[in-house]
Amino acid sequence: MVGLVRCPPLRVDPGLDRRLEAARDLDTIVHAVAPGANTPPANWDTETEILRVDVRYHRDQLREWAKWLFKETDLRRQAESLCAVVSNERNEAVDEARALREERDEVSRQAALAAVSLQKSADIIDRLKARIGEYDKKVEGARTTIRNDRLKIKMELSDLTSCLKTFHQYLEAERSRERVSRRSWDRHRASGRVPGHLGPGSIDSAPPD
Repeated sequence: MVGLVRCPPLRVDPGLDRRLEAARDLDTIVHAVAPGANTPPANWDTETEILRVDVRYHRDQLREWAKWLFKETDLRRQAESLCAVVSNERNEAVDEARALREERDEVSRQAALAAVSLQKSADIIDRLKARIGEYDKKVEGARTTIRNDRLKIKMELSDLTSCLKTFHQYLEAERSRERVSRRSWDRHRASGRVPGHLGPGSIDSAPPD
């Protein structure tokens, strides 16, 4: 502090210090540092107007670009929303396709099992048809045998009936002859003359005709 009081710093431009102390904005500061530097040229108004036109044009362009940027942002937001919807729909479609594939695989498996069952059923039906054919042949043979047996039985019954008829005729003839013999024997016995061949045992022991 003592050194600063004894030897104050040298001022290069005391007037500059005064001008800077009085400066309040950028123009006065520039004018204080470099007097005459911000003095407008002769054609300052024309260049200023050109610059203003350029500034307005660029501002208009900026507003237009801002509108396009807003539209782009809105379109991007809509696109993102649509992408999210499409992504959700795609995920749902993938899940549905997976479920449909699983259902198709299950249906294919059931169809394969049904085809195997149908093939087994067809084989069983073929075997049953073969057995039925054999049974039909056996039944037809049995029917033929039954018909032949019936014919034989009818013939045998006819023969038996004929034999029984002949036997009945023979019995009736024997009974008639026995009755005649008994009456003749009774007459001879009543008269007291009994032939030797008409004894009591001759009727039963007489040989048939």
